Amino acid sequence: MRRRFNYANVTATLALFFAMSGGALAAKHYLINSTKQISPKVLRALKGNQGPTGLTGPIGKEGLSGKEGPSGKEGPSGKEGLQGKEGKEGGPAVALAKGQTEVGTWDAWGVGGTSSYIGASETFRIPLSAALASSHVHFIKEGGSSTAECPGTHLAPAAASGHLCVYETFSGGTSFEGICPNSSGSGSGSDPYGFYIYFSACGKNGVWNFGTWAVTG
Repeated sequence: MRRRFNYANVTATLALFFAMSGGALAAKHYLINSTKQISPKVLRALKGNQGPTGLTGPIGKEGLSGKEGPSGKEGPSGKEGLQGKEGKEGGPAVALAKGQTEVGTWDAWGVGGTSSYIGASETFRIPLSAALASSHVHFIKEGGSSTAECPGTHLAPAAASGHLCVYETFSGGTSFEGICPNSSGSGSGSDPYGFYIYFSACGKNGVWNFGTWAVTG
C-alpha cells in the first residue's frame, strides 16, 4: 500500500536534511589543534610501527694530501777565513832565557886516602848564553844559610839571574875544593855547557858527597 506525503512527513524530512547538511558543514570547518581532542584509541591506530634502523653508510674516502710546499732558498755560504801562516818548526833552545832557571843533582864518592880527590861533572840541559865567572858561581855547604845570589836550599835549589848555586846535601870524609868549567877541568867558574865540582878525600872507609844545583839565565 503506497504511503502518502503529508505536511508532517515533508517537514520532518527537511529538518533531517538540514540537520545532516548543517552537521557536515560544521564538520568541514572544525579545526583540531591538540592531540587531546583525539581519542587515544584513534591516536594508537594512527601511529605507525617504528621502522627498522637504517644501515650505516660506508666510510667516506680519505681526502687527498695537500701538496708539499716548496723548499726555502738556501742561504749563501759564508766566506772561508784566511788560512793562518804556518809557524816555524820548534827546536831545542839555543840558550837558557834570561830569568829562566834550570836545576839538577850531583853526586861523588870514592875510596879516599891520602892526597886523593873525588868529583862530579854536570852538563846543563840547555846551555847558557855565556860562561860564568867565579864570582857568579857559589857553593853552599851542608847546613849553610841562603844568600841573595842563592836564595834556595838543597831541597829547593834556586839561583839569582846570571848565577850558578851548588847546594851540598850531605858529605862524608871530604872537603870542598872548587868548581871549574866542565870543558877545561881547570880554573874556576862555569862554562856555558856545565861545571865540574871536586873535593879532597881524606876518609879511610870511603868518601862521598851529594847535592843539588840551580842556574838562572
